[in-house]
Amino acid sequence: VLVYPGDYIENLTIHSSITIKSIVEINESDPAFDVGVIGEGGSVITISKLDDQPRPVPILRGLTVSGGNAEKGGGMYIKDADPNLEWLKIMQNKSGSDGGGLYLQNSDPVLSHVLIAENIAGTAAGSAGYGGGLYMESSEPTLDHVTISSNYANAGSGLYLSGSTPDISYSLIWGNNR
Repeated sequence: VLVYPGDYIENLTIHSSITIKSIVEINESDPAFDVGVIGEGGSVITISKLDDQPRPVPILRGLTVSGGNAEKGGGMYIKDADPNLEWLKIMQNKSGSDGGGLYLQNSDPVLSHVLIAENIAGTAAGSAGYGGGLYMESSEPTLDHVTISSNYANAGSGLYLSGSTPDISYSLIWGNNR
């Protein structure tokens, strides 16, 4: 699916191995993100496996994900799926408990050239709030050229691991706040 530049107020749910990308090709020396997917309550993008179906392996490229507000995974909620997330900005999302920007459970995504910034976990009363930028549970993601900065949570402001072993290379995790 090719998406034209603009802002789209959507909550996407993906259960298949589909490709969603900006129609504008990414100039890697000066990337522009002209497609904004803005949440309307709940996770902006949910990627998960249906009961009797194979694990989805969708590709998302050249999008900005913002405005999400969910219990877990304000920007993106990924469970039992292995997406390729390329040239994305996941910014200004909130979660009531965990994973303000991105929540992973039993998933092995590949993140390449992704910015995860200005997300907040733990906005619900009484919530501990783990993983302001990225929360991962029982997952083995690959992070290549990923920047995680200016996120907030009570624990793991940038990144929170629970039984997970990420492969991180050429990435920055800095300036996250508690």
